[in-house]
Amino acid sequence: MKTIIFPRTDICSIRQFPLFLPAPQLLIMQGWRREASEALNLFMKAGFCQVKVPVPFPDTDGERRFLHLIEDIATRRDDYAGQLSSLTLAGMTEPRKNGEQSERAILDALTGQAKAPDEHEEELWQARLVLALGEILDREEEDIATELATLDDNTQELLEELQGEAEKDEESLFAELREVQRNLTPTRSGIVRRVNAWCTLFGAACGKGPLLTDSEDAADILINTYEKASAEPVVRVTNFPLPALVGRNAEEAVEKITAFHQQYQEEVNDISRWLAKLQNGPAALEMERPGSWEKALESAFPAAEYDRLVVEVQLFRGGFGRIAVGETANGVMLVVKR
Repeated sequence: MKTIIFPRTDICSIRQFPLFLPAPQLLIMQGWRREASEALNLFMKAGFCQVKVPVPFPDTDGERRFLHLIEDIATRRDDYAGQLSSLTLAGMTEPRKNGEQSERAILDALTGQAKAPDEHEEELWQARLVLALGEILDREEEDIATELATLDDNTQELLEELQGEAEKDEESLFAELREVQRNLTPTRSGIVRRVNAWCTLFGAACGKGPLLTDSEDAADILINTYEKASAEPVVRVTNFPLPALVGRNAEEAVEKITAFHQQYQEEVNDISRWLAKLQNGPAALEMERPGSWEKALESAFPAAEYDRLVVEVQLFRGGFGRIAVGETANGVMLVVKR
């Protein structure tokens, strides 16, 4: 059983590397065919993830125009790129000005609501563009946040030198990561657009494995959509820890995750088996917090050095948005909280 990353379509930051620890293999959905990024390619070669393009372009000409547009937006730094991005995102969400309409759009995507062929193709094209813009913004935000963190560190070092303070011990592995996170300020409206786009393209995949997200806002949108469409609340089942960081780069992360999976294969499999039972239920909701998992993490990634995140396991009875049409399989979502 593969765990599906939601609503990201690429791995663009060291902050996502810990997501590979609890899942034997992650599935990353993408809206168009392309070469994998350097980091993603390393994780794919190590067998930790797989990329799938479930809804490819119907013709090569349309795909070529789309790729040219994305390259133009990514490489140009003038008003044209900014205006085009704004107009495209506004067009994607203009018919859905309030929360109720946005939730209806997500629900329609998850339940396979039929649309006219031309309307459907246009919606898919726009959804691909929103996800592509989201990837560009992700990388730019990470780069800016890292630069700000480095600037803060350099400023602090200069002040300490001017004040004649003694040199401090080397900072812990995750100190810079905290600075990066402090400088990241994703907007709620951007997340709503990306969730709409992701569900439009990949909603049919939601019943094929647990969803894993590191965006609490994206999780909240899916939870609110489900709870308005069904008579039952989402159930917060349990939680378990993850290290906040597993390596300074993709090569180091792959090496450490490989060693962890080899040494603690049973602990990883325990989580996978339990999630499969929960998804394919009825299964007991009670699960002891995985003590053996916590011991394995502490041995491989001590909290004092690698810090900790919390992963909440949430149950959607009847499936994501599908309870209204009588589905019996459950939806399971893992939400990484920072």
